[in-house]
Amino acid sequence: MTRDLTKRLLQEQIERVWGRGEVALIASNYSPDVLDHMPAEGQSSGLDGLKNVVGEFHAAIPDLAMDLHHVLAAGDYGVDVWTLSGTHDGPLFGQDATGAPLRFSGIDMVRVEGDRIAELWHVEEMAQLGEQIGISTGAFDVPLF
Repeated sequence: MTRDLTKRLLQEQIERVWGRGEVALIASNYSPDVLDHMPAEGQSSGLDGLKNVVGEFHAAIPDLAMDLHHVLAAGDYGVDVWTLSGTHDGPLFGQDATGAPLRFSGIDMVRVEGDRIAELWHVEEMAQLGEQIGISTGAFDVPLF
């Protein structure tokens, strides 16, 4: 295990999977039984759940852009800090398109096993996103553990 591998996986997660919607990378960069500890409401677990949520965001925000600010890696763990921006042009979390500009940030932590991401934790500014698209923050209540 190298720090460089962990950093590469995190960079590709933000810039390519989320930033460009390259969902094909999910199968090669995540373990087949990846555990997302904090899935979006209604998101299934595993690779299909990750593919679906990325697809839903890109359908709702066709001009989605990701800015990767920091990547840190130590041992089997890595952390990234990012900001998503774009325009709300399609349904997202049950809210029809508003045309509103979006901008919110988040932090991800991963555990790498072998050469793939095996576990994923993430915290996003969901209250800020909800305010920007006109839904209550209660819609994003997700148990942490």
